[in-house]
Amino acid sequence: AEAQIVALRGRTVLVNFWATWCGPCVTEIPVLDALHAAHADAGFAVLGVALDTPEAVQAFIAETPFTYPTLVGEAALVVMSRLGNQTGALPFSVLLGPDGQILDTHLGVLDPATAATFARRE
Repeated sequence: AEAQIVALRGRTVLVNFWATWCGPCVTEIPVLDALHAAHADAGFAVLGVALDTPEAVQAFIAETPFTYPTLVGEAALVVMSRLGNQTGALPFSVLLGPDGQILDTHLGVLDPATAATFARRE
């Protein structure tokens, strides 16, 4: 996963905080996966951050595969809070510019139209 994270430098990245037990999170995974695949050549990527156990995430990905990298860790709650989500509600997405600056945030499920606008921002 470390090599995948390093490869995100200089790209616009949509960081999506999710969990296997979060129904709305699971609902938006196909949208995020399609977005990641469609815009990968244009300097855009999706990065998942799961608030879950490594075992639960591995089992989920085995049953519901997707192509974007995902990190797992309890520190995700701290990171989410620092990025503007003090409630800890999921799903939560943060759009980071190539310079690492926050361009936008979205609390709740990303619909395909909103997700597509994120992929076109720099």
